[in-house]
Amino acid sequence: MALEYTLMIESSLKLTEVTNLLSHIQDFESQSDYLKAPGFIIYIDYADQEDKAFVKDYFHFTPSLSLCFVQDKFADFSDAHANLIKATMTLLKTSSSNAILDFNGDTV
Repeated sequence: MALEYTLMIESSLKLTEVTNLLSHIQDFESQSDYLKAPGFIIYIDYADQEDKAFVKDYFHFTPSLSLCFVQDKFADFSDAHANLIKATMTLLKTSSSNAILDFNGDTV
């Protein structure tokens, strides 16, 4: 089973803007419908109704974007997580909004 992290963020950025922003990080590559980063595949989408309801109920904000980081099981754990933090911090620097980083669908 792959390790998955989901970043849900309240942002006015569009999907293409997020992809462009993250693809400027060293070694992050934009593919047809995802980003490839050392240790991760990153899927970027608008938050769905289920994510919005979950975050609103437990964290009291409504996310607009959802980024799913799927860790390569053969990747170096430290390097992969350094890239997870780089991507998260890059997005947080562009917005003063709320965000959560969820690990494997944690139960709150």
